[in-house]
This record gives sequence, C-alpha cells and structure tokens, in this order.
Amino acid sequence: MISFYCFTTIKIMTIKELLHLILDWQMIIIACCALIYFANKDRSAFLFTCVTLLSFLLSYLLTPYIFEYDPNRIYRYVFWISNDIVWMAIIAYLGLKDKISLSLCISAQICVIPAMLVQLLRIVDVQILNIQFISVLYQTIIPLSNSLVVLLCVWPLLFYLIEKAKLIVFNMSDAN
Repeated sequence: MISFYCFTTIKIMTIKELLHLILDWQMIIIACCALIYFANKDRSAFLFTCVTLLSFLLSYLLTPYIFEYDPNRIYRYVFWISNDIVWMAIIAYLGLKDKISLSLCISAQICVIPAMLVQLLRIVDVQILNIQFISVLYQTIIPLSNSLVVLLCVWPLLFYLIEKAKLIVFNMSDAN
C-alpha cells in the first residue's frame, strides 16, 4: 500500500508536467480502457487495467523525485523493480482469487519479467561494467515490455469489439 507520506511529499505539478502526464499515450489508452470496462461492467478487465494504471501513475509521478535524490543511479532501478514486483504480486493475487483471468495474469507476468531482469542488469552495468550494449538492450526491452502490458489492457476490449462485429455480421446474414 502507498503510505500517506508518499502523497505528502509529491510537489505541485506545473502545467507543463501535467500536460506531459496527460499526453502520455500509454496512460491515456489504459485510462480509456478502464472507463470502457467500467461502463461495460467487465470486472476482470477493469481490475487488471486499474492496477496497471496505478502502477504506471506511481512510477510516473515518483520518478522525477528519485532522479533528484539518486546521484549514484541505483535507487531508480530498485524503485522500478520494486514497483514491478508489487504490480506482479497484486496481479498474481487477483489471478489466484479468480478476480482476473489466469491466462491474463500469466501473460502479464511473462511480459514484465524481462524488464525486471534488464533493470537488474542495468544496476550492475551502471556500477561496474559500463557496457554500451546493455544500454541499448535497456532502451529496447523496457518500452517493449511496457507496450506489451498496455496491449494486455486493450486485449479484452479487442475481443469485445470482435464479438460485437461477429454479432452484427451474423444478424445481417440471418436477415437475408
């Protein structure tokens, strides 16, 4: 759980920071999906999407402060790994309690594990190795992993739209 202390340390955002937050495409997609799932009363997809949105928001809001107090470039990776572990634990718990689909839970875990491993490797790279290849790997795997998680949030909506399209097509063919 997020303590009250975390909320009291968050500074007031400037207009530019707020616009950057609003314009972040991943959070816009996830938030829109959450609203659609809420409207359609799809509890499983809504829970998964809300947990993911909260994880993204927490990371997005706290990362600038961690950058400010992290001169050795260690705490940022520890924070992101911890955020991923907490997200994975919540998703696993919801999957085990049949609140979300077990296949969605497993798929989400598989998407996030490579990002966590690359972040662990990045800690070693920054402190000891300083290998250029690891930086390229990091810059590739993390956005890919985040995009896959966003795709998992959209996945139930795609199935819903496909089913609606099938119903429309079959109803049109029955009318002929």
